[in-house]
Amino acid sequence: MQSNLLRFETTAFTDRVRLSLIGELDLSTSPELIERLAEVVQGRPSFLDIDLSQLSYADSVGFSVFVTAHFQCRDAGIELRFLNPNLFLKQLLVTTGLDQVLTIANTDVLIGA
Repeated sequence: MQSNLLRFETTAFTDRVRLSLIGELDLSTSPELIERLAEVVQGRPSFLDIDLSQLSYADSVGFSVFVTAHFQCRDAGIELRFLNPNLFLKQLLVTTGLDQVLTIANTDVLIGA
């Protein structure tokens, strides 16, 4: 079940899944993302791209979900990237040092990427 605060759009390619987050990621919406990520990881794509371009807000709980996803994907052999964070999210990723742990990419093109 999705709340009005966070929505997902999933696009599946041959070996890649793009999960776009739309809205706000916080304590109240993070269980929805955890559930959705578990579904994607079970499908064992080679690559998972989480598009942050439409994510307007994330708090520390949301970032902890990103870290958990990083380790789950690593353990499952899935290459995980976080795409197109807005300036607010990018600054938080740098401030927390997560930009050194997570793969962050700024690209709107996923062709062969």
